[in-house]
Amino acid sequence: RQVHAADRFLIVASSRRRHGAAKVRGNPGLRWRATLIVAAIAMVYANSLTGPFLLDDDPSILNNTQIRQMATALLPPRDSPVAGQPLVNLSYAANFAVGEFGTTGYHLVNIAIHMAAALVLLQRSEVGALWRSARETLAETNAAARERRTHQ
Repeated sequence: RQVHAADRFLIVASSRRRHGAAKVRGNPGLRWRATLIVAAIAMVYANSLTGPFLLDDDPSILNNTQIRQMATALLPPRDSPVAGQPLVNLSYAANFAVGEFGTTGYHLVNIAIHMAAALVLLQRSEVGALWRSARETLAETNAAARERRTHQ
């Protein structure tokens, strides 16, 4: 049976994606880097947990009546730093529901968001490596197909 270059690419890329994804999940190097990132962020922000609200926190949190009820959290005040940022306001409302104006909760959520963003970037870089591998496979397949056509 004759396999066309495009079909061969899809077969190889699909195989690499399945096996590559398993390698990313089971990659001890990836786990080590993720642990290092989380530890570094925790160390950098550790002394901020009991710090006071600063700069734009007064209008964003202390004077923001919309965060005092979850029902109004997605409607941030127009004249505040959170205007047009309903998810930020929602996170402030969740913090307020748990600890009102205690700064530790707000700082912990901020640290968790930084950790999650860093881990997403790390994962995206690993996925990017898989896509580069798939592009290389496509280039190899195209080259093989061109060579086969010239020798027929």
